[in-house]
Amino acid sequence: MKIRFGDLFTFLLILFILGGCTTQRPFRPGHPVRVSPLSGAVSGNTIRHHDLTLHLDLSSGTVQVEDEMVISVTTAEVNFHLHKGMKIEEIAFQGKRIKHRVVETDKGETSRVTVLLPGESPGKIAHVVIRYRGSFPQIDFSDGRHRGTEVGGYINKDAALLLSNAHWYPDIPEQTSLMTYDLRVYAPAGQEVISAGERIPPGEVGSGKEYTLFRMRHPTDEINLVTGEFHVKKREVGEIALFTFFTEDDPELEEIYLSALQDHLGQYQKRFGPYPYKAMLVVATPLMEGLGFPGFTLIGERLLRIPNLPQTSLGHELLHNWFGNGVYVDIDQGNWSEGLVTYLVDYRFSVAQRGAAAARRSLLEDYSIYTRSGREPSLTEFRARESPEQMAVGYDKGAFIFEMLERRLGKDRFDQALRQLTRDRMFKKASWKDLQSAFEAAAGESLDPFFRQWVYGVGAPSLRIEDARLSPSAREVVLTLTSEPAFRYDVPIEIKTDRETIITIVSLKESSQTVTLKAPSAIETVTVDPEYTLLRKFLPEELPMTIASVLETEDDLSVLFSKALNEEERGRYEDFLKSYGIKYHQIERIAEGDGPTLIMGPPPETGSIGGWSPQEVPWKWGGTALTIGKVTVAGGKETAVFAWRGPKGVDQPVVWIVGYSLDGLQSLARRLGYFSASSYLLLREGKRPVRGEWRSNERPLHIAFREGRSGTGEGSRAD
Repeated sequence: MKIRFGDLFTFLLILFILGGCTTQRPFRPGHPVRVSPLSGAVSGNTIRHHDLTLHLDLSSGTVQVEDEMVISVTTAEVNFHLHKGMKIEEIAFQGKRIKHRVVETDKGETSRVTVLLPGESPGKIAHVVIRYRGSFPQIDFSDGRHRGTEVGGYINKDAALLLSNAHWYPDIPEQTSLMTYDLRVYAPAGQEVISAGERIPPGEVGSGKEYTLFRMRHPTDEINLVTGEFHVKKREVGEIALFTFFTEDDPELEEIYLSALQDHLGQYQKRFGPYPYKAMLVVATPLMEGLGFPGFTLIGERLLRIPNLPQTSLGHELLHNWFGNGVYVDIDQGNWSEGLVTYLVDYRFSVAQRGAAAARRSLLEDYSIYTRSGREPSLTEFRARESPEQMAVGYDKGAFIFEMLERRLGKDRFDQALRQLTRDRMFKKASWKDLQSAFEAAAGESLDPFFRQWVYGVGAPSLRIEDARLSPSAREVVLTLTSEPAFRYDVPIEIKTDRETIITIVSLKESSQTVTLKAPSAIETVTVDPEYTLLRKFLPEELPMTIASVLETEDDLSVLFSKALNEEERGRYEDFLKSYGIKYHQIERIAEGDGPTLIMGPPPETGSIGGWSPQEVPWKWGGTALTIGKVTVAGGKETAVFAWRGPKGVDQPVVWIVGYSLDGLQSLARRLGYFSASSYLLLREGKRPVRGEWRSNERPLHIAFREGRSGTGEGSRAD
């Protein structure tokens, strides 16, 4: 399973390398291949094993491939998908050539290849050999914008990448069961070759073999391949080999990554059981993201020095070798692995840095911001990070649910459930139902109500204090809480008196519920969910204003172009909107905006634009320069973006973009997605980006009663 990491990244692991381009293997008839029994029910034709031989020619950007497939046949007509740039030379069944038909599909770069096997084939195992050749494009990575999930495959003069989504080998798109494979790669001298699986025969990197052979005998779900010229560093930890494959010789960086891998490995094996593979590789690529696979991870070389990446994203992708690329995801039932690994690694790192309450609040903020528009999927509908809404559900909500589970079960029983999962489901697919069973066994009780509401259901409630009335004695508060929509959950409420702090738990079952809170002395404040332990949607006034609050939406935006722009300058901003994929309608004054609003261009000399000037934030317009805090952008390729509340308050988040050149705005369009969780961003030539967050001071779930109050009445919300 290909796994992406974090805001910029995602990772994973396993095996080795080599190169050498020699003669081509002759086309050969099928021969028996031992395959592992399939797990679970099989429906439809199923490829159980690939025996692949690939000849890679970097100079021409071409591959020549032979694949002997072992197929469990249910119908005589077998349909494969293959990259449409591949030209099939021949297909053979039981050593005899058979006819085939190729039809281009409407699914990107793929063609459907249809073969008709003999009528007696259904119910049997068939050996089908397909031989083909073709090319993949060269890609210029100098602009730093490419992601592997978008690229899929490339063959440059010095390196190649063939991911499963490039459809470089035949696959049956409807297949749900796992497979095994052998992969022989003939590559030019000096090219190291990396794929998942055991390298056969075991040997050192660069040992001068004619080809590199990878044998994946553990069932897996896809085949991925990368080659390049690398500086290789190895460290052995017991029987596990750790590697770095970096494009430059950098002993300091190699030591950082190998030591981090070793630390993570020790912790994870202690908690979750033996590491399921024989090696772990960290491979640098020109991609602007990280990708994880069984036993190896690809990381963009420009990302390797990001602070804390070895502690967070590297650990995240290593852990996926237990959960996601070890215990595989039954993707049709929802992807549980991203939420689990985000909780176990990224959330835990956040707790260590800033405390549990702040870490939980961060998850809830991201979940609330990115699910405000459009239909929110349930966790069983989440497949991959294909949109901000999907990521907020799969990563943030998913992580919070596992945090809730660990609080409910305790760490020992929580870990017990995960160890049992790895014992029972390693190299098999697992669904949310399988996780539920594991946690129920560890808990010794049914968790069905929990899973039905939080996992199989959609969304989360928003909680509000509708009314709060203090008794004449000040020792009793009548509190009305509203939940939209109605959920069943226990709400912690903190009561502070002039003498002590009391935590009480209130069970909410209705959309509106009134409760009476009592204390032995005068009540001064009441706070609902003081430590952010409830999975809930934040109210708009609780959320920080972020760039994402405007730009990460599928709705049409209200866009106001500055009157200070000439026709050419305005065209640059229109190009930005097009490149960022923003749908919009134009307004003349900001008060005309309905909901999220985008301002494009510098203001006139007055600093007011569209009848509005941001208040309560440290910004200043100085003729041609925009200053935020103590940082200024003033021309050239520099750009600035900041978000704040418009004249309609929290119901009108506003993002203001100022740029001075076409190059600057194009650079901003490529990079802005990485900073969308910020309130402001300044990009300056030759300097590090400056970003930050303006947090909301409003606390709608906190009530402060005035000192000396003796009569009956409402409390006031504290800012």
